[in-house]
Amino acid sequence: MSQYGVHIHMWLLNVNNLIKQLKSAQDDARQQRMEVAEKQKIIIRLERELEQLRGVNNGLEKSIEDLNDRLERESEENKELVDKIHHELDDTKEDLGKYLKGYQKLHSLNMSLEQEIGIYQKVLAGEEARISEIDTSYRRGKESTISSHHSSGRTSPSLDRQDIVNKMMEEHND
Repeated sequence: MSQYGVHIHMWLLNVNNLIKQLKSAQDDARQQRMEVAEKQKIIIRLERELEQLRGVNNGLEKSIEDLNDRLERESEENKELVDKIHHELDDTKEDLGKYLKGYQKLHSLNMSLEQEIGIYQKVLAGEEARISEIDTSYRRGKESTISSHHSSGRTSPSLDRQDIVNKMMEEHND
């Protein structure tokens, strides 16, 4: 082979190598384009999901803000209610204290009155017993006076119970 022939042969080998490399590069490029297309589809799907999640996130953040506002309002209302209840409790305690003092005064007065009634009942019982004794002795004396007067023919004025009480009071005062 001539030098030309060797050159052509080498050149053909180089061309064949280049064609093989080109085909391999084209296959690699086609494979990469397919991978890129698939990755673009994944990216598009993920972007849609991300957009949906952003919408959900925005909705949740709005709900959180609304709940925080509501919580703040309800907390303030509850604080006002607690303050009102504390005030009412203080008023009730004050009223209860007044009622207790009034009850204690009435109870003390009741005890005093019961003691006084007991004393008067004892005095009255003693006086009734005394009147009964005087009345009994007076009747005995009267009977003896009447029988002595009957025998002498004189009558004495009769004394009634009121006279006896008056006489006892005079004796008691002396």
